[in-house]
Order: sequence, then C-alpha cells, then structure tokens
Amino acid sequence: MNLNPAEERRNKWKVLMKEALHQAVVKVLAEDGLSGLTMDRITQMAGMSKGTLYNYFKDKQELLEYVVQSSLEPLEQGIDRILDSDLPPEQKLEQVVLHSMNYFEEHRDFFRIFQDPDLHQPKPKLDKERKSRHRKLVQRVSVVFEEGIRSGVFRPFPPLKLAAMFVMSVIAMNMGRIWTEERSPIEEEARMVTEVFFRGITVGGKKS
Repeated sequence: MNLNPAEERRNKWKVLMKEALHQAVVKVLAEDGLSGLTMDRITQMAGMSKGTLYNYFKDKQELLEYVVQSSLEPLEQGIDRILDSDLPPEQKLEQVVLHSMNYFEEHRDFFRIFQDPDLHQPKPKLDKERKSRHRKLVQRVSVVFEEGIRSGVFRPFPPLKLAAMFVMSVIAMNMGRIWTEERSPIEEEARMVTEVFFRGITVGGKKS
C-alpha cells in the first residue's frame, strides 16, 4: 500500500525519534547503569520532551524491550541470510563467526550492558525472549551440521549438541573480546574459533 506524503513523513519522523531514543538509552546505561535509567535522564540525553517520549513508549520497561530487540535484530538478520545462503556448511559457520564478531565489535557498549544480569531480572519478558533467541539460533545452526553430516564433511555427532557447543564457543569469544582493550584482528580470532572447532587442538589429530 502506497502512503501519502504526509504519512510517509510521519513514519520517517517516528523512525528518527525511536533511533534517537535507542541511542540515548544505550548512552545512559553505559554511563549510569540500569539504576540510572530514568525517563527524565533518557529525554535529557535524547534532547526531547517527556511528552514526546510517551508518544512512543508507555514506560521505561517497554522502551528497554524495544532497545534490546532493535539492537539484536540486525545481528540475527545477518546470521539468517548466511544460514539461508547456498554456501557449503563449513563456510556458513565460518561466516556466522565472522559476522557475529564484527557486529559485537561495532556495538561493544550495548553488549557490555547486555551482560548485566540486572537487565533481565526481574524482567521475565526480556529473559524469555533471550532464551527464545538462543534456542532458535541453536536450532538453525543444527540444520547446518545436519547438512554437513549428510555430505560427509562433519562427523556424525548429534547435530543439536554440536550446534549448542558451536554457538556457546562463539558467544564466549565475543564476550571476551568486548572486555579486552588489546585485541587480535577479528579475522584472526574468527579463524581460530573455526579451526579449533573443526580440526581440534591436537597436532595432526593425534590422541594422547
């Protein structure tokens, strides 16, 4: 459905306002923590009135849920594009690692905040959505392992368990990077994740 010029302008303005609020929330959380996140502080940081803020969000919790969701959507969409591509299984997983590490690097402030357990508790909706996103990702990645097993690229271990191990490995590497000031190049660390996961750490595949 085509929008008239006035509706199109209103929609663009709404997007701009929400983006300004998104940035303001991340800045306040980074500077003051969750305890300092108030509607007054958010509007001050965003440079808008409380009335304008309440036009878009009924309360702080709804705004926080929006910020978390809108911050993670581009990451998830990028991963979905990789998993839906025609790349071979091994290359799909390599690209997932590289994409996620680049995204975490670009949004370090948000992901530092996202680790705070107070962000999810006692906030059952945020915690429920976090667990749902994790389950969905593991399930999707397990399909890649199934493809690799069928084609003879991967050994026949349970795909869901392989996917859970792989996802947690990537998360652990990303979490370590966002708290480390002196970091190796992303491509180098992404390659290390996949090399260790696919080839192991023993020299020549030898067992002790």
